[in-house]
Amino acid sequence: MKMNLKNYDVMDIGLIKLSVMFIALFLVSAWPGFAGFVTGTHWAIFLVIGIVLAIKPLVKTWK
Repeated sequence: MKMNLKNYDVMDIGLIKLSVMFIALFLVSAWPGFAGFVTGTHWAIFLVIGIVLAIKPLVKTWK
């Protein structure tokens, strides 16, 4: 999937990140099953998933 990111500036990317964060918070507060999953999962799992998902974009940025 090829995305054209040339039209995005730093503010646009920051707003996308914030919107994803607030949608996740909405899901936690509005969906009890999801809230139970999030609060019942060890925090290190989310950290590892976040690092793994960030590897490719970081490598591409520094290349």
